[in-house]
Amino acid sequence: MKPKALIVGAISAAFALSFDAKGDNKAPGFVVYAWKGGAYDYAGK
Repeated sequence: MKPKALIVGAISAAFALSFDAKGDNKAPGFVVYAWKGGAYDYAGK
């Protein structure tokens, strides 16, 4: 069975994915969170 190609464009999901013209994911490789003031927040702030 031959695999089907991904649909070109944006998709609706619980998390956002977007791809460049080559098909590479545009999102960063990782995100670091830290516990601050009783809640998680981005560590980069």
